[in-house]
Amino acid sequence: MTPAELLDAAREVMSDAGAPAVGERSRAAAFLARQALERRLTEFWNSRPETAGLGKATGRSQLTCLPRYLDPELAYEVAYAWAVLSDACHYHSYDLAPTAAELSGLIGTVAKFLAST
Repeated sequence: MTPAELLDAAREVMSDAGAPAVGERSRAAAFLARQALERRLTEFWNSRPETAGLGKATGRSQLTCLPRYLDPELAYEVAYAWAVLSDACHYHSYDLAPTAAELSGLIGTVAKFLAST
């Protein structure tokens, strides 16, 4: 799936009222949104000859380098979205799943990143 298709799937999971409980949907949507972001990051790095090797680096390393090649404000928003989505993807019994409003904002950030690159 392309990053845009993954992001569409995340939106669809969040809007599906017939799906399982909200917490399960939000974690599934977070996973799909994070996958979209990570795939687009890899595409972003591989599209430039001078940064082609960064696509194989860890997510944190890629995000650390991102402000040099992208609008710094957007790069920081993307890094924040990745961190929150990553945290939401890991189930902890003491954590609440992200709310629909939180996920909507994070999905919006990922969409902005996809549109800007």
